[in-house]
Amino acid sequence: MEVDPILLSGEEINTLFTDLLNQLPEYILGKNESLEEVVHDLNLTQHYGDSPIDVKWESSSPGILSDDGQVNEVEKEEKVLLILQLSYGEHSMTKEISVTLVPPRLTEEELLYQEMGELLEQSQAAYMEEEAWKLPLEWRGESIRRSQVVDDNSL
Repeated sequence: MEVDPILLSGEEINTLFTDLLNQLPEYILGKNESLEEVVHDLNLTQHYGDSPIDVKWESSSPGILSDDGQVNEVEKEEKVLLILQLSYGEHSMTKEISVTLVPPRLTEEELLYQEMGELLEQSQAAYMEEEAWKLPLEWRGESIRRSQVVDDNSL
């Protein structure tokens, strides 16, 4: 014989909704430090912890943040609204959470590679109509050394 769960009163359900809403940022952050700087996927699931509350998620911009929390890389800061519907039995509540997606932070080495790439692109653009491309001689006040890699397949 199956036993039906005990039905909670409206006040008890509202308390459960409030408790879950207070804990939700911790649950959904994943590897992110805050909802104001989201770089990695969010943990948007139907249930959290031992709560009997069902959660349904909807993103205002599913192209950059899907309804299941997948984050697509952005080039500039983007605000996305997450609409969540909490439900328990016949009771439901709809809330919105604002999330800010940011571009991934680059390491110092990655920033240097990016800066050097931009310098080379500018240099190449300046010589587009020329027969030869003159590489920059210095970068950040330092001389640039160049060398050609030659494959030597001889024995």
